Amino acid sequence: MEKDSMIMSHSYSLNLPMNRNSSGTAWQPDATPMYGYMIMGEKWSMMVHGSIFFRYNHQDVTNQTSRADSLTDRIDAPNWIMLMANKRVKKRGLFSLSLMLSADELIMGGDGYPLLFQSGETDDFNALVDRQHPHDFISGLSIAYTHMINQDIDLTGYFGFPGEPSVGPPAFMHRISSFNNPDAVLGHHWQDATHISFGVATLGLRYKILNENLNFQVLPVVNPMKTDIILISLVLILILIAFQQIPTKISRFNFHKRL
Repeated sequence: MEKDSMIMSHSYSLNLPMNRNSSGTAWQPDATPMYGYMIMGEKWSMMVHGSIFFRYNHQDVTNQTSRADSLTDRIDAPNWIMLMANKRVKKRGLFSLSLMLSADELIMGGDGYPLLFQSGETDDFNALVDRQHPHDFISGLSIAYTHMINQDIDLTGYFGFPGEPSVGPPAFMHRISSFNNPDAVLGHHWQDATHISFGVATLGLRYKILNENLNFQVLPVVNPMKTDIILISLVLILILIAFQQIPTKISRFNFHKRL
């Protein structure tokens, strides 16, 4: 067995560290710790990780506000488990599978768990306010193939049902700032709203622009006027893109029909 095969690579590149893996095809900083159990076989590399929080959850201890209801006081257990596996295909190919499961609905029912100020989701087309909806039993199921052109260029095809589109931040349980939180972050339904989407296809190209040994002190001096024009142009482009996305984000509202 080659020495390189003893180290699990990134799910979508033979030249990136495993620690850069996140939800879907998103990246996180290479310094992010990765917790899980790894199994290194002759052909396949696998990793399993997950969380479960057993707790007593009471969001209105005085029972004096309009936010209190029959489900405000309860015992619950938010949970998820994820399996990632990849296999090298000859010298330049990488085949990857991922599966994410959650028993939220089996434990807590379709109303999920109480979470003060949470909004943005539905249950049977009824808006959930001050509640976190349960994640689907199959929260993620994806397949991907990456072909390495060279060490700086990769071409990746990804399909998930459900999967996560390549927009927005990594889902909260993959972010180092919140993956140990027992509750979903309050922005989960708005920032991570697409992380469970049924029918996602992504074609990605990775191209490394900067050299690690690049010394910015030796770059030629650029005309300040030209630099200002470039920066202003980039800002205007970003503003136009943002305005195009505003109607979509305002109207976006996830609907989960529970059977």
